[in-house]
Amino acid sequence: MGWFSESWTTASDALGVRKYVVLGSAAASAAVLSGIVGWALRMNPTSTSGVIFHILFFLFALMAILFVVILNAATKLRMAARPRIALSFEADGPGIAQALVRNPSKVMFAPPNTFVEGSDQRANYVRIRIDAVSEVNVPHCSAAILAFARKLPGETDFTEILLPQNIKIMPDFFEVRVKIPHRIDFLSVGEKENKLYPTAEVGWPFILEKAFNHPAVFQFDIAVNDGRNTKIIKVELDWNGKWDELKGRQISVV
Repeated sequence: MGWFSESWTTASDALGVRKYVVLGSAAASAAVLSGIVGWALRMNPTSTSGVIFHILFFLFALMAILFVVILNAATKLRMAARPRIALSFEADGPGIAQALVRNPSKVMFAPPNTFVEGSDQRANYVRIRIDAVSEVNVPHCSAAILAFARKLPGETDFTEILLPQNIKIMPDFFEVRVKIPHRIDFLSVGEKENKLYPTAEVGWPFILEKAFNHPAVFQFDIAVNDGRNTKIIKVELDWNGKWDELKGRQISVV
């Protein structure tokens, strides 16, 4: 019934797009039917009732096939035009991406004036990927961390750290464009500090102030809303205390 309901609500859209094809098919069918009727009556004028029965049966079958074709076309049209997204974590790709962080140059004005060059450092950024799986762009998307859990060395179960509110990982709405993957960073670790930090876009609650001080396995539930529906991806990170050995994997998407 779900397929029928979904298709029926959009049959008018499909008819509007393909009305010339449908009307042409109907006209051709009428011409064929007229030819069949004329031929049958010429061949056997006395069997009018039998001819009418076969014509009605043929017409019913033709209309049933046409009805199913229109409903399928309507469903495909609606699904293609409805903005939809897919979430993923690219464990073997840029899910954890290394970048060079360039610190700006500094000038010390105290005598004697000394020019001091800022030092660069390498860092790993943890990110999720969002794709538009429809044929249209997906505007007005938003993303947030819903849940966080940690498992310290020697522990067998994760301990959830209750968040006082959802953590937005993008300050504003964003758009995901067709065939252009959109990636959002939510965690980083640099080679100098060698500590996990939220990205600049993220405001963390105080309860997570010391959550990343020790090596552990971390779980994040990240939700992305496309303006209509919400998908949630669970990402797990293995942190052994070394900035360049951070590992991650996707657990689920719902």
